[in-house]
Amino acid sequence: NKKFRNANQTEPAGAAQPALWQTFLHETMGIKLDLAGVAIPQSPSGFNWPIIMPEGIAAAKIVKAMPEHMKVWVWDEKELNKVTSVREPNQTYIIWVRDGVEADEEFKNRSADDLKKEGVNCVTLPERLMLEFFYYWKNKQHLDINNWTLCAGSRCLGGGVPGVRWDPDDGRVRVYWDGSDRRRSGLRTRVAVS
Repeated sequence: NKKFRNANQTEPAGAAQPALWQTFLHETMGIKLDLAGVAIPQSPSGFNWPIIMPEGIAAAKIVKAMPEHMKVWVWDEKELNKVTSVREPNQTYIIWVRDGVEADEEFKNRSADDLKKEGVNCVTLPERLMLEFFYYWKNKQHLDINNWTLCAGSRCLGGGVPGVRWDPDDGRVRVYWDGSDRRRSGLRTRVAVS
């Protein structure tokens, strides 16, 4: 694992952009991010987008900050505080995902139950929300315009699985829960390298 030696230095691959993430988190959520000593996992080819998750960040906090920049609709906001994930931000961490506007096509028609059986390391709800927020802040564009990201690394209290997409029809980022056995072509996960 590499480590950030200088938070103002860009990762040689040009993708980690720690200074840009620090600016984003400070401007949008008032978070002063210290990346000293934070491990950067190796990123396979094609996994060029980092997601930096600050210690203590939760889905509810991200959703609360988003409306100043974009419209957001959540199926049940009370559930946001009850979501559990395979990676919890007990300390600041970084994952890598593929650099694609749409979720990973190879995982269409695979349910969260299927992905768990296959041992796929999937993105969590807070990670997907953070990616949306950062991507929009940086590019003024949205992710998952045609499909949903199945956040199979997270579960709701009743066992449901969250999904996130941008809805061009009503101009909102949508957060919805689905059954863990639900599979369809427009519901796809994003693999996380952690």
